[in-house]
Amino acid sequence: MSRSSSWARTALRICVVFFAIVLTLAQIPRASSGVFAAGTHARAGVVSHCKTIKSQGVVKFSDWQFPANLNPYTISALVQAYVDNAISETLFVYDSKARLQPQMATVVPTVKNGGIRDNGKTIVIHLRKNLFWSNGATITSADVKFGFQVGSDKVSGPVCSGSCDVIARVDTPDKYTVIFQLKRPYVPVLAYGIPPIIPPKWKSSEGSWSTPHAAAQSIYGNAAYNFENSDYPTNGPYRVTLFVKDDRVTFAPMKYYRNLSCGSNLKTLIFAFYSDKAALIAAAATGNTDVTGGGGGYTQADMPVLQQHAGNYKLSNVASFSQEHFEFNLDPTYKGKANPLSNLKVRQALALALDKMGLVRSALATSAATAKSIIAWSPWVNTPQLVQPYADKSIRGQWDPIAKKYTAATGSGKTLQDAKKLLNQTPYKGGFSLDLYTSAGNSVRVAEAGVVQSNWKQLGVNVSTNFSPASKFFSDWATGSELNHGAFQVALFGFTGSPDPDQIKYNVVSKYIDREKQDHSSPLNVNYAAIHDTAIDKAMAAGGAAISSKARAQQYAIVQQRINQQAYWIPLYFRPNIATADSKVKNVVNNPTQIGPTWNITAWQRAS
Repeated sequence: MSRSSSWARTALRICVVFFAIVLTLAQIPRASSGVFAAGTHARAGVVSHCKTIKSQGVVKFSDWQFPANLNPYTISALVQAYVDNAISETLFVYDSKARLQPQMATVVPTVKNGGIRDNGKTIVIHLRKNLFWSNGATITSADVKFGFQVGSDKVSGPVCSGSCDVIARVDTPDKYTVIFQLKRPYVPVLAYGIPPIIPPKWKSSEGSWSTPHAAAQSIYGNAAYNFENSDYPTNGPYRVTLFVKDDRVTFAPMKYYRNLSCGSNLKTLIFAFYSDKAALIAAAATGNTDVTGGGGGYTQADMPVLQQHAGNYKLSNVASFSQEHFEFNLDPTYKGKANPLSNLKVRQALALALDKMGLVRSALATSAATAKSIIAWSPWVNTPQLVQPYADKSIRGQWDPIAKKYTAATGSGKTLQDAKKLLNQTPYKGGFSLDLYTSAGNSVRVAEAGVVQSNWKQLGVNVSTNFSPASKFFSDWATGSELNHGAFQVALFGFTGSPDPDQIKYNVVSKYIDREKQDHSSPLNVNYAAIHDTAIDKAMAAGGAAISSKARAQQYAIVQQRINQQAYWIPLYFRPNIATADSKVKNVVNNPTQIGPTWNITAWQRAS
C-alpha cells in the first residue's frame, strides 16, 4: 500500500510522462476508441448520439487494503483512489502509454491548439457537452468555477493552497468553456493547478449547499461526508449501492452517465476486500475476484507467488513513480521527551548504518543485480527502466559527512564506522530507543523492519516496531492517523509521486505539516516528517515557477541533495505497479500510476 501526496484526482493519476515545458508542448494524442470505453466516439473525443449500452454481468476487483472512506475530494490513500475511479472522473487522465488524455475535457490544452496563451498565463479548457452529475444535473463551466471558490475557502484547507491558488480568476464565457487566468506561469498547471469540480447546488440528507462556504463545510469540514451511498455528487460510470466497512463496496450503473461511453457496461461492480496479500492472491488464482493490484499493494517480493498462478490470469508488471521509504519525525520532542531524530547527526548515523542493499535483497528475496537496479537514494526515480525528469544522477549513495561523499556501501565497513563516530558526537552516543510505525498485514514490511532492527542495534539503537491497521495509518487527522499526528518516530510506507516533481512539495515544504495546523481538513498537509528547511521551501517554489528546464533542474537538485544529506527520509527502493486480471473481464489495462487498472474502469466489460 502506498500513500499518495496530492489532493487532486488528476495528480493521483499521473503516470510515466513528462511535458518538459508546457508552453512548448505539441499536440497531444486524444483518447481513441477502446482506450476508455467501447462506445462510439466523435472526432473531438465526445460521445456521439448512440444507443444506451445494456449493462450486464458482474465484475469484482480487490485489494488487501480497505479505503477509509470514498470521498474523492479528500483522497490520501491509493486504495481510495483505486475504488473512487468507479464514481468519479476528472478533466484529464494519463493512459497506459503515458499520454495525457482528455476525460471530461474535449482536448488537452496546448500552445498549438490555442489552449495555452499569453506565455502560459491563460489556460482555456473546453468541457464535453454530455457530462452529468448523479442527480441528472448537467456539468458545465459553472461547476469548475464553483469548485475553485470551494477550493479557495479556508474551511477546505484551503485545498487550492500551492496548486490552484495560482489561478487569479476563472472566466466562463459560455456553458462549456473555462478560462483560467493565472497569476504567473506554472509549468505543472494541468497536473496540479486544476481546481476541484463541484456542483453549485446540492441537496441530500448528508449535506446540502448553495454557497461555496457551505459546500466546503460539507465536503472538507465534515468527516461523515463519506460518499458511502448514492446520495452524493458523483459523475463516474457507477454509483455506490452498498458499503460494508472492511468487507465490500457494491456499485450499480450511474443512470446519467454519457461521457466516455453511452452508459455503464457492467450491471454490478464489486470491490471485495481481502485481509492480507496471501488471501488476495489466492482469490485471484481461484477466480473469486477478477482484478487485483491497483492499490499498490504488490511488490517485487510477490512476483514468484503471482507467477505460480500466471495461467489463471494476465499478470502485468510496469515501472512506476512509487518507492518504499522511511520518514523520520523531526519534532523536537516525542511523548514528552527530547526526540533524538531532531538531531542531524543522529539521522545521518542511522542512514549510514542501514544496509540498504541487504534490506532490499532480504525483504524482496531478489538478486543483487535486481536490487541494484531498483535501490533508491532520492525520491526522484532513477532506474534503468524509468528516470524521472530532473533526477540528480550524481546521487548514487547516502551522504557521509565524515568522508564528504555519497556512498552506496552503507551498513558495514568504513561507512558503519563513520555512523558510530557521528552518533558519538551527539548526546545519544550510548544508544536510545525508537518507535517505528508501519501498516499491518504486509509481510514485506515485517521483513524490512526486521533488517532495520538488526542494523541499528549495531549503534545501540533499539527499535520497537508497531503495526497499525491501514485504515487508520493511511487515513487522516480525524481518524487518528499516526502519520498526520506525528505519533511515530520512524514511519515505513510507500510514497507515490509523479513525473513532474512539483507534487512532492506537499511532503517536504514546511507549510504542509498537519499537526502544526489549527484546521486539519486539508488533505494537502502530508509533510509527516515535519521538515522545516528554508532551502527546500525556496527551491520547490522556484522550481514550480521556472519555465527553463535548466533552472528547474538546478532547483530540484537542491531538494534532492537536502533530503539525502539532511537524512529527512531514507528512500529504500522503487516499486513497480503489479496487477492481475482474469479472462472473465475485458479491457482491463494496467497503468504506471499506483491506481493501476482502474484508470479505465469505464471500459471494463464482462467477457462471458
